[in-house]
Amino acid sequence: MRNKNKQIVNLRSKYLKKRTNPSSTFNGVLSLINLHFWKAFVGPFFAFGYPIVFVLMLGIIFGYEIVMGASITIGPVAIACVSLPTAIFEFKKSTLLKRIGATQIKPLTFLAYTAIYYFFIMILSGIWTALFALMIFGPKYFNEGRILYEFNFLGEQIKTRSISIKQMFKNIDWLGYIYSFIILTLVSISVGLFIVSISKSVLMIQAIGSSLLIISMFLTGQVLPLAQIANVEAMWYLSYITPFKSAITQNTMAFQGTGEISKIYDLNNFMINFGALDLNGNAENALYSIQNYQDFLQTVIKNYNLINPESNYYIGKTFGPIATLQIKPALKDLIILKMISLSPNIDVAINYKPYSIFNTNEIYHSVNSLSTYSPIIKKYEDVLTLTANNAINEIIELKKAAQGGAATIQNNIDLISALTNSNQYNEILKSGQIDNDTINNIFTDIKNNPILNEYNNSFISINNGSINENSLTQVGSTTENILNLIIPWIWICSLICLSQSSFKWSTR
Repeated sequence: MRNKNKQIVNLRSKYLKKRTNPSSTFNGVLSLINLHFWKAFVGPFFAFGYPIVFVLMLGIIFGYEIVMGASITIGPVAIACVSLPTAIFEFKKSTLLKRIGATQIKPLTFLAYTAIYYFFIMILSGIWTALFALMIFGPKYFNEGRILYEFNFLGEQIKTRSISIKQMFKNIDWLGYIYSFIILTLVSISVGLFIVSISKSVLMIQAIGSSLLIISMFLTGQVLPLAQIANVEAMWYLSYITPFKSAITQNTMAFQGTGEISKIYDLNNFMINFGALDLNGNAENALYSIQNYQDFLQTVIKNYNLINPESNYYIGKTFGPIATLQIKPALKDLIILKMISLSPNIDVAINYKPYSIFNTNEIYHSVNSLSTYSPIIKKYEDVLTLTANNAINEIIELKKAAQGGAATIQNNIDLISALTNSNQYNEILKSGQIDNDTINNIFTDIKNNPILNEYNNSFISINNGSINENSLTQVGSTTENILNLIIPWIWICSLICLSQSSFKWSTR
């Protein structure tokens, strides 16, 4: 009998110990909160549904460039403004806490458990939304950006593209990106606690939360590019009324990287540093606009037959502002045409580099991605080949069609003659019966033309893009950089302190 009583005492002791076990209590409360989260519509929707709707709409309307960086921040803000305060309010008004009151769990402890649970939900929401955006836009735009517009150039379809997702990932400063996201979730938790602490009903929570959500989306860089917000000074400083401002801005900066206008251009995966003509007039790595190139060709055609190739004396003559025609006996009377009108205002490209939000002395420059794109640049010899090929094809097509076009045919024949520095193809070109061997010979002669091969290391800008001094916008200052690191912590501490007294509700 004594042994039986001892066993009962031991079982009761183990049971009481299990009930008061902190680990067991923690897991039990989290299970309860998790059950409530998934049963309520508002929780899963604003954590995992609303963000992807947001990503789809913005990505389709404005392009993935606008939404990729902000995608990870959408979920935490939505949960903070609507989902978290609604859940806690429902807990306060239900009989659940009265049952919890029979345990040793205090209201503030229960609140802390709720905050911990939603902290991880926010992280999952951010990761889920970012992966969804990558899954939707990645397969199509990972290696090549979306087509902004396209046009036909000498028979070739030219496509102007935005920045690719692959390049966007190269610009990320991962330390700042992850840090700012974690800080955003902490700010979001404090905002959610504050909203429910001052709300008297679910409708009041929805009114306050929805207003804050909309303001935050438009003023912090989730919907509009940072450059556009920063360009409107009043709008930029007004955005500090939302607690999410600093964290989201830092997250966007760390994702996008800072931009700079540069003469260095990435062409076919190798970098070119464009410069002006050197003192000797050499065109290596020089950049010309398509207008320079067209004027150059017109000058070649116009003056080709004016020069006596047998002359043994020096003639210097200027044809307009873009070309100088010279015959030099030292070069055995070879015709040297030099383009000397390099467009000085062609801003070649915007280079990105990772930006550290912790380097407060570095000023951030944001790219206005809605109206900025790099020009299409091609090698000079490739454009020359396209020019000749286009002229030959036009001659053949006009002859086949048996239409007028005599002036066009003659212009194209003059062009080929000037480019090849020879009249030997005139009769063949006039007949329109041109075989592949003849075409290959024409291209070989063009490449060997001393007038032209001097520019084989130069490049032609087909379009000037939209890069100018307004393409980059300075965002913030050294003072703001420092404040952006401090302000989120001020919001976190202030909002949590303001919220605590409101959660001392009776559970008995």
